[in-house]
Amino acid sequence: MGDMGADPQILETPDSELPALRWLGKSAPLTINDTKGQPIRLLDKEESQIQWNCTRAACLRARMLAILLDEMLTRIGSTYRPDPDTASAAFRAEFVSERDAGILARALRYYWDRRYEDAARVALPSIETVIRSLAQATQGSSYVEPQAGRDGRESTLGRLISLLPESLPALFRWDLRTILTDPLGLNLRNVHLHGLAEAEPKHDTAIILCTAARLTLIHTTP
Repeated sequence: MGDMGADPQILETPDSELPALRWLGKSAPLTINDTKGQPIRLLDKEESQIQWNCTRAACLRARMLAILLDEMLTRIGSTYRPDPDTASAAFRAEFVSERDAGILARALRYYWDRRYEDAARVALPSIETVIRSLAQATQGSSYVEPQAGRDGRESTLGRLISLLPESLPALFRWDLRTILTDPLGLNLRNVHLHGLAEAEPKHDTAIILCTAARLTLIHTTP
């Protein structure tokens, strides 16, 4: 199978962004807290703090984009609102099955009906399924064999993202981790599937739907 690729203008931000953030790194230990003030992680190495600053930049990028996405999705829903078959066809792609495309289309309809939490909970498992398919396409399997007293198991979403091919833009893979699984990032999979969302999730759901749309752009090259 060839490498996976996608339109770099859609998936990739400038390569200079990560080095440009290096000046933000600090040498003193830094404790990162969640929104409730509870400690999540102690960053005691400069490399870890640079990664934290890159994660903060990814969060900010996603949050700013969510405002525009909400406006765009709302206008599409109010002026055009494609029928279920058309919406499903828009999500269908090489690594998005017909079933998952239909589920994502349903999540989009929930968004237009202002059922934002329902939309998030419907879309996230299908996004994980797509990422699992991507990882399996290059790794052959996403199953972790038994070892060191631990049972065999399917890979977590965080591990699946780490298994994605390096032919995909590094910042796209970083965005996936920040948006979906990183406790220091938005961590939207755990927030919404574990009942931890506190605020009205309109913007979270816009980010989730955009992530699904970005995954449809990935394809194998000869």
